[in-house]
This record gives sequence, C-alpha cells and structure tokens, in this order.
Amino acid sequence: GLGVTGQACVRFLLQKQATVKAFDTRANFTLVTDPDSDLDTDMQAFMAEKVTCNALSEDYFDGVDTLVLSPGLALNIEQVALAQKCGVEVIGDVELFARLNASTSGATPAKRVVGITGSNGKTTVTLLVNHLLKNCGVKSIEAGNVGRPVLEALQSDADVVVMELSSFQLETTSSLVLEAATVLNISDDHLDRHGTLEAYIDAKHRIFDNAKSAVVWRDGEFVAPYEQLITDAKGIAASNAVSDGVSNAI
Repeated sequence: GLGVTGQACVRFLLQKQATVKAFDTRANFTLVTDPDSDLDTDMQAFMAEKVTCNALSEDYFDGVDTLVLSPGLALNIEQVALAQKCGVEVIGDVELFARLNASTSGATPAKRVVGITGSNGKTTVTLLVNHLLKNCGVKSIEAGNVGRPVLEALQSDADVVVMELSSFQLETTSSLVLEAATVLNISDDHLDRHGTLEAYIDAKHRIFDNAKSAVVWRDGEFVAPYEQLITDAKGIAASNAVSDGVSNAI
C-alpha cells in the first residue's frame, strides 16, 4: 500500500539502499512530498518504475524476503496470501521499527518507546504524554497512528517515542519492546476488519507482549493484560472508583 505509511517505508528503505518494489490496490495515488528530504527525485522515479497496480503472480515475489504491509490493508487479502504461499514474511512498519530499533544498539533499544492503544482517546493521550515528557525535559516525539510514520521517528534525535498504535498496526507487530503499554478502553469497533470482538481484543492486547510495564484502568472492561502476559510486567493500576470521583494512581 502506498499511502502515507507505505511511502514513508519506501523513502526509508531507499535511504538505506535496500532493494524495494511496491504494489497498491489503487490505480491512482499521490506522492507525499517531503521538503526536508533529498529523496523526492528518487521517489518520483520509484513511483514511475517500481509500482504495480495489477494482479500479482508468484513470480512477483521471487527474491523478496519481507512484505511490509500498510495498516490499512487486511492480512486476508489475496496479495498477502500469495506472498505467504511464496514464503515471504509479512510485517508492518511498526515491526520494522522494532527490529531496527533493537539492532542499532544490541540488547538495549536505541529509543525507549511508550505504547498507547484503545478504541477511543488514544490520540489525545498520546499527545498529552508527549507534552508531559517534553515539559519534563525529555527529548520525545509522537508517532504511529497519530500521524507521523514510526520510521520517521526512528531517524529523529528523540530519546523517547510515544507511539499511538491501532489494532491494524498491532496485528503485524510481534517484537516491539515498550517501556510502558496501555489499552485505554475497548468497544466493538472495526469488527468489519477483525470479524469478532474477541479477535479485536486479541489484536489490541498484542501491545502487552513485550511491555516492561502495563498501565491499567482497573474498572475498564477488557483493558487489563491477560494473566500470562503480565507475569513479568509491573502493573500500575488506576481506578476511578474513589469517593470524590477523581482518578488516583496506585
């Protein structure tokens, strides 16, 4: 997919001198220009020469190691099934971020990451957390579903990335190490994509897989990590069930 996220992936990978090609289910899409990048000429050439909008065959995946899937595209589309049949690994840009963030400095990720998801309010909380960190003197940046592609944040000088993560992004993410993770709330959203509420919750809860701490609204439904996932995590519980109606951190 060659929306904002897909083009950010292409731009990043071209800069790293990777061999890249792309497909999009749309015949028409717009190049997202970057005034701070010297790659726009390369991107224009890429769009003209390396993009396929037609039906794919198995030959298309010859020599391809990894498919970076845009979050707007579901895992069950025919192009993904064909890639998997050809032995191609399918990940998202957040997983690519996670692997590169880990590989740049060995066991300790180069950038510390805070992950925020939920059916409602995640953009507001992401911006608020980033604002608080900046006002505490931390070099931080927001990225992910909030609007800035995560690979742009990887190239920034920030020490901390506050990442808004959608269920679409999380379902292709498996190794993202988070300093803290939270699911703000769950409602029956995106069931056209996930099929069932249970599958949607499972996608959201992937945020806890490699989290060091879980921030939990104690009275929220479906927001606490599954017991087996929180065994090694430090739970920081919060409850709004106090007499004066003000949420307290415990």
